[in-house]
Amino acid sequence: MQARYYIERCPTGVPGFDEITQGGFIRGSLVLLAGAPGTGKSAFAARFLYEGALRWGEPGVYVSFAETKNKFYAFMRNFNMDFEELEKKGLFKFLQLPTTISREAISSFMEILFNTIISMNAKRLVIDSITPIAQVLGPIETRATLHNALYNLANLYNVTIIMIQDIPIGSNRIGYGVEEFIVDAVIVLNLDYTKPGAYRRYMNILKFRGTWISDIAIEYSIVSGIGFILHPPVTFRNIYVNRSRRLRTYIRGLDELLGGGLVKGSSTLVEGVSGSGKTLLTLTIAAENVLHGENVFYLSFDEPSSQLKETLKLLGYNIEELERKGLKIICMDPYDVSPGKLRWWVLQNLVFKDTRLVGLVVIDGLSALQRIFDEKEFTRTIEELVMNLKNESISTILNLSLKHREDRPSLETLVDNVILIDLRFEGTKLERRAMLLKSRMNIIKGEWHRLTLDERGRPTIEPL
Repeated sequence: MQARYYIERCPTGVPGFDEITQGGFIRGSLVLLAGAPGTGKSAFAARFLYEGALRWGEPGVYVSFAETKNKFYAFMRNFNMDFEELEKKGLFKFLQLPTTISREAISSFMEILFNTIISMNAKRLVIDSITPIAQVLGPIETRATLHNALYNLANLYNVTIIMIQDIPIGSNRIGYGVEEFIVDAVIVLNLDYTKPGAYRRYMNILKFRGTWISDIAIEYSIVSGIGFILHPPVTFRNIYVNRSRRLRTYIRGLDELLGGGLVKGSSTLVEGVSGSGKTLLTLTIAAENVLHGENVFYLSFDEPSSQLKETLKLLGYNIEELERKGLKIICMDPYDVSPGKLRWWVLQNLVFKDTRLVGLVVIDGLSALQRIFDEKEFTRTIEELVMNLKNESISTILNLSLKHREDRPSLETLVDNVILIDLRFEGTKLERRAMLLKSRMNIIKGEWHRLTLDERGRPTIEPL
């Protein structure tokens, strides 16, 4: 009978990475992790060792040429990784070597490393970094050393090895041009300084033997208290949509236009010029849904939460009651987010952090975000955010200001419903109008309706 061979995976435990690599690295492989300063190489590698020891009971070794053991332990505690505790349990070993090394020191280091791996029965190894070795030995000897020592170590003892390679800022070359040829995987971390707002961090997987990997760059973040988080592209899951399940707006006239309310899990764009009443509309929808038993998160990019709460008071709502029953209002600085971090932050910190099931997420002030992201980046960010929420059957309402009435944002094609609000003057009187411009799963007439605000500011929609 012909023998069957299979690929054993070594999961990294890095959020998002195992998902896109069919389970992580191949067991016993040699991995080159390259990047400029600040790209998170150590954060990724440390998580690989920590999760391996904590979740899978696999001892690991971290070799450092520049950082002391005390600093490493202190830095990683900021990401909730307690390596000191793992060391006490015999699941981790930190080896510190001097930055200035010789051929003799490298040879001695290899002997120490082999003895440590064997004595611990270690299954994971990180060398941070191989740059000093390459500088001393040069290209030819580096290739021979890495192949004869580390490659054999990986194969003989089934150790999965990450070699960190430093790339100078502005350089496109990985090391000395030989390291990537002898490894099983090449991962490059990039930091984009060119755009306004938060840095954009991208991972490129240039090589990954035995695994199909997408060619696109994948965004990631370094998050305080967590560490390295990858943000893979989002795809729709097979979500069951029931047209009869509705989330009411509780705004007189609007639910009738929508055929009984918004289909649960759908996405809605409320757009209009500044001052047209978008925030009053969405705040009312949020407050009424909370009072009728839904948990609602309201995220704003251009108004502080205290200001939004004052507006709710103006509308006649009791803030303490709303918060007690499930309203959470958050204000976020648009300059402090990247596309991937935004959708991760919304889901983890707003939606999944609370044990109560969320029914509605409202995102207000998208125009502030649009001013920072370019159009393509902005559209893709909102598209993936909406897809994420729809995958969880969470209804979404987005507020976007239009500079001019004729503006037609690309977001219209991404959402299920579009409510357009307009302003016009009749003599000296200001008149607000609303139109249901688009509504999937509903039959609409596309007619203007009058939008009025009562003495408290609560909206009503009625035929012209």
